[in-house]
Amino acid sequence: RDVREHRRAQGDATERELPAAFNDVAAATYLVKQADGFGSGFGISPDGLLLTAAHVVSGSTVELMKRGETTPLTGIVVRISRQHDVALIAVAGATGTEQPCLELQLTPPAPGDDIYAIGSPASQELAFSLTRGIVSGLRLQEGVQLLQTDASLSPGNSGGPLLEHHARVVGIVSRKLAGQAMEGLGFGIQIQDALQALKISPDFKTDPSLLLPSATPVLARKPS
Repeated sequence: RDVREHRRAQGDATERELPAAFNDVAAATYLVKQADGFGSGFGISPDGLLLTAAHVVSGSTVELMKRGETTPLTGIVVRISRQHDVALIAVAGATGTEQPCLELQLTPPAPGDDIYAIGSPASQELAFSLTRGIVSGLRLQEGVQLLQTDASLSPGNSGGPLLEHHARVVGIVSRKLAGQAMEGLGFGIQIQDALQALKISPDFKTDPSLLLPSATPVLARKPS
């Protein structure tokens, strides 16, 4: 199934650079809330589709907050892959209104490349915080391709975007290893693997089935 790939204009993506493009990127990110916690997410289609981490989602709907707004939106879980820790959410009522979203980079970055994360580290009051680091390595864990980074990440960053310096998404924040003598061990699923796990691919149109106002999630694959 296809999901629309957003390009505001042919040259726009290459003109964006972080951290200068922070406001544009933050406008396309979300605070994702459930009764038992919160995380982050980001738009991938002007139709109101967004990605987040599966472990941020515990029910068929979530509450979404955008930067600078006080009225929450409802997000409907469309597809979810627990194995890859990724979920596809549709913003209820977004059809007919263009939503800010981010361009995706399907080729993985290289170790040493700059990488940025936007999310809600530790507290909802710190939502839409920007941190910076480098790609520390590309790892394969239990069949899932992960980006390792030393960018500062906290639990509320989960589901938020990992971006290269032209503000294109290369990964989704998934986990961090913490403990004595451990520093800078954050991981995100590569965006190409996330899309494959959800059985969607970038295109200039969105498959209408992904926008149906259903509260019943469709599993891309069974949870592990």
